[in-house]
Amino acid sequence: MSKGAKQLYLQTTSLIAGFMVWVLISSLMPYIQADIKLSSTQISWSTAVPVILGSLLRVPIGYWTNRFGARSLFTISFILLLLPIGILSIANSLFMLLLGGFMLGIGGAVFSIGVTSLPKYYPKEKHGFINGIYGAGNIGTAITSFSAPVLANAFGWRTTIQIFLIVVLVFALLNFFFGDKTEKKVNVSLTDQI
Repeated sequence: MSKGAKQLYLQTTSLIAGFMVWVLISSLMPYIQADIKLSSTQISWSTAVPVILGSLLRVPIGYWTNRFGARSLFTISFILLLLPIGILSIANSLFMLLLGGFMLGIGGAVFSIGVTSLPKYYPKEKHGFINGIYGAGNIGTAITSFSAPVLANAFGWRTTIQIFLIVVLVFALLNFFFGDKTEKKVNVSLTDQI
């Protein structure tokens, strides 16, 4: 298997994992709301906050990927995601939901890593195809939307969130050990890159 194919597989599965975590709050909101009393406005804020940070972080994460490589950015992102998942698993207030949810946005922002990194391994005429395969990692949202309620019914919503700690830790380790240490780095200013 070529280096590009290995990275395509690793980065696409990493995107799936990132997107799985990104939608934890919205997927589990009916269970969370049973424990933490929230108004409809508070529910809206709790589910919107991860999306906001996930969108805002995509530009700097893409920039940092060019400078430091996908291996570093995926590993760091998954390590950072351990914190909000931990916070959410013990959340007992709107503040904790918002804090955990805000940081959970990192899961959505990892999209920029592969889009920036993977084209380095393929000729220009294959970039659209490669990014299309990588983009299939969006299926992570559907996996959590389907599986999280099933797990919550069986184990409770807090334990369900804790299960995602394992997923995130596994992908941090996979990227650390199997990510490309020799990825070509691009050191241009953020304005030039934009």
